[in-house]
Amino acid sequence: MVLLQNVCKDYQGVPVLQGLDLVIPSGSIFGYIGPNGSGKTTTIRIMTGLMSDFSGDVVIDGISVRRQDMEMKSLIGYLPQNASFQDWRTLEQTLMTFGRLSGMDESDLKGRIDEVLRDLEIEKYRRMRMNKLSGGTIQKVGMAQAILHRPRLLILDEPMSALDPESRVLFKRLFRRLSAEGTTIFFSSHILNDIQDVADTLGILRDGRLAYCGSMEGFRAQMDHGRSISVEVECPAEVWQSLDELEGISYVELVAEHRLSVRLEDSADEDAVSNRIIRHLVEKDCLVRSVHRSSQGLEELYIAYANGGGQE
Repeated sequence: MVLLQNVCKDYQGVPVLQGLDLVIPSGSIFGYIGPNGSGKTTTIRIMTGLMSDFSGDVVIDGISVRRQDMEMKSLIGYLPQNASFQDWRTLEQTLMTFGRLSGMDESDLKGRIDEVLRDLEIEKYRRMRMNKLSGGTIQKVGMAQAILHRPRLLILDEPMSALDPESRVLFKRLFRRLSAEGTTIFFSSHILNDIQDVADTLGILRDGRLAYCGSMEGFRAQMDHGRSISVEVECPAEVWQSLDELEGISYVELVAEHRLSVRLEDSADEDAVSNRIIRHLVEKDCLVRSVHRSSQGLEELYIAYANGGGQE
């Protein structure tokens, strides 16, 4: 669906994107992360046609973004980081205008507005002026205009930054549904848990280059330098310290009050080791609250990567 070929961009001689190559399959949800100044927003501006002064090419569904005709524009739905609208219009008038600008047929537009308002749970605001809406509702209006014309590609810059937890769940549910229906979603976010929850593919931009591109599982495997089990337990230090004498355990570390991290040997059977841990602690009259596999989130993995744990 999306192909970036040797995309380069500099500002006054300072390189921002340096030979960026990227392939995004149709229907995927691509999470794009990287530190401030790494080139994420520049990538988005080039993909949406808002920036034409670059070298290389970006092809969307077989069409170069350099064409910028109505066929090209109709392929893309775009939500910028800070969406802004004409204050004096009502929500419904705003969407009517965006629908017309996207080339939608008038006969289809009214019914489609009803659909997106319902999907985003903002029907009750349809006759309110934009300057009366909260920041979170305006973000939903931004999403509504992005999906209104049924684009094949959604490009979203920090789409959930202004949302409350309930609305974040709503957006994630919407993303999964659109992806299942064949829409390709490209979104950047500083909230890495949001990307972890919905993205099937991850791209990490560093110094204008794609440092990692692949599945979440692949990134986790690259960064996971060993399996470990988390144990919540009340016991004397000499008891938990003796756990490393059990078969299959490499070492044990106290990471918080009453919480242990037990690192497994490479060939160890996780279930068997968990059983040995529980039996050993119970025999020592310890109070065992939980035993489960440790799983680092994307935020922890990315921090480790940024601190030099990853290999390009």
